Amino acid sequence: MVTPQKSRVKTGETVQFTCIASGSPSPDLTWRKVNGSLPVSSTVQRGVLKIANVTQKDAGSYNCEAKNVEGSANRSGILEIKVTVPRFTQEPLSYLSVQTLTDEPLNFTVEIVFIPEMADGLILYNDQLTNGSVGDFISFGMSDRFAEFRFNLGFEPAIIRSQQPLRLYEWHRIVLSRNRKEGNLTVDGEPPVTGISKGSSTGLNLNQDLHVGGVLDFSSISSLAGFKSGFIGCLSYLAIDGKVVNFGDPIKSVGLDDCEVCQTRPCKNGGTCTEVAGDWGFICTCRPGYSGRTCDDAGNKCSPGVCNEGRCENIGNDGFRCICPAGYSGERCEEGLPIDTPMFEGDSYMSLPGIEGAVLQLRFSIRFLALKSGNMLLLYNGQTIFPGRGDFISLAINGGRVEFRFNMGSGTGIFTQRKKHFRRILAHCNNRKTTERQLAGSG
Repeated sequence: MVTPQKSRVKTGETVQFTCIASGSPSPDLTWRKVNGSLPVSSTVQRGVLKIANVTQKDAGSYNCEAKNVEGSANRSGILEIKVTVPRFTQEPLSYLSVQTLTDEPLNFTVEIVFIPEMADGLILYNDQLTNGSVGDFISFGMSDRFAEFRFNLGFEPAIIRSQQPLRLYEWHRIVLSRNRKEGNLTVDGEPPVTGISKGSSTGLNLNQDLHVGGVLDFSSISSLAGFKSGFIGCLSYLAIDGKVVNFGDPIKSVGLDDCEVCQTRPCKNGGTCTEVAGDWGFICTCRPGYSGRTCDDAGNKCSPGVCNEGRCENIGNDGFRCICPAGYSGERCEEGLPIDTPMFEGDSYMSLPGIEGAVLQLRFSIRFLALKSGNMLLLYNGQTIFPGRGDFISLAINGGRVEFRFNMGSGTGIFTQRKKHFRRILAHCNNRKTTERQLAGSG
């Protein structure tokens, strides 16, 4: 056996797997990495595989083989790399600091991915401190669930606010950009919101550390920054001018927890979440018919399983629709239970794939119970390339008797059951002709 069967560690940490086997004679134990080589930093001693200073490349399955003259046995352990995604709790204080946002005074671009748990909170703050007073600054965070970006070039700050509030407990991608006096805020790929800083200055001068998630003392930052509390939630990605910030190596870290990214359920519509090192900290494996970063985009073409138990039909180039079987409903036929014996109430119907292979011969049987008198349609199949005309078959109750009609292009044939009492009907067309004897009923 191998213990543990699965281990999750951060990069830079040490992990070990122990292989235990017995036999006579005592088996030799050999470790190998499935589809790869053992890491350079690994050692094996008395059945214990030890990997120091774990890297992302070390993730995978490790196999231990126990072998003697009587045979061999194999067991495996899985190494998963835990992504460093900080969670800010503000209990009582959470933040980390990294190098100054930028030394470029005229422009910058910041990309950030996070999931908020509260409606208010500072996410980014960087300022200029000169002679004990705050000058230029940038701030970004949540304000009453709206994303808000501010920057001050020395006179009065530009305040840029998202058009719509952000959903709590959902992941968001924000892009902040600035070119001289103009700033832009882009939320989840929507059109950007633009703002202009007042005054004549076009340069942004910052000389303090960039604070992420909060600050040590809110009374020490600019009163124009717009935030009085820290951010609560997870933050998986921060890139400044294309350079990714390493959360695992901050200048200072206070009060942070590890965010269990997949426990935030980022993958919608039944998608499967896997933690990875990257811009979002996770990837989603989507069910058929869904796509997008979090599987929230419905595909525009039919694919296997997209309609669950239903039938899928493409609609031009714009999408598809699901034809649900009896008992099922919903956009993807995801709601309901199967019905073995359907009941119709006059304005209800059920559609099935059209009859095929009936050019010269057709035989079908139907059993039903009519709960009230009157004329009613039991079955219809037409020629779809000529809607409203062309070949068709129909079965109906007309005047208390079952009526079978069909048209093969030269006129409609009509055959009526003699008896008025029936439960099971058998209809048979053969060699493009139908006789009255071939429409039979049993009661």
